[in-house]
Amino acid sequence: YSNQSVQVSKNLATGVVNIDLTCRREGASATALNADIFRVVWDRVVSDGRFAHFAWTVKVDPDTIFFPGRLKLLVADYEETDEGVYVNNCKLGLQGPVEVLSRNAVHSWYNGADRCYLHFYQLCSGPCAWGESKFLDQCLGTRLGVTRKNNFHLLTALKCGAAPGWQSCRDPDSVSFHPFKELGAYQTCLQNAEPDLFGGVAAPPAG
Repeated sequence: YSNQSVQVSKNLATGVVNIDLTCRREGASATALNADIFRVVWDRVVSDGRFAHFAWTVKVDPDTIFFPGRLKLLVADYEETDEGVYVNNCKLGLQGPVEVLSRNAVHSWYNGADRCYLHFYQLCSGPCAWGESKFLDQCLGTRLGVTRKNNFHLLTALKCGAAPGWQSCRDPDSVSFHPFKELGAYQTCLQNAEPDLFGGVAAPPAG
């Protein structure tokens, strides 16, 4: 999803969300206060309805390298609940590069988000200075009764204390790696992580 249609590949274009994608940043870590933006995106996910045909829905940032086949193995033993299940990907709490929600968790978030906004608005005496991932984590886990599963293999990230050399992407148990801002490093990560699939990825042009 984006605020304009982008042709990602031959048969895939982004869905359009009519919202300004800019937001303020606050705090020592310059946290993007983007909860309202992603609320609109999630509303579009639900209105599109495709999520209802699948057991899991995954939100992935563009600078995250994500391996769906590894995720299938990671969530294989998680059983759906009435309120749903989501996966916490970091010892510091849910981080935004990759978010994994079960079908019922998406329903719970969509139906209960307004209650969370009201509760946390009162708790913080105004809008909480949180990014969307912390808001989602707090809403699902503390207010809506969605089951929180900790699995730190979901995300290898600098912010979550990744081990030295993590950028090589050679950990076969990691589902995703973040951040990768440069095309060359992105392609190298793919090649190292899944050489049988991506060994032939063309190098970026020089210059």
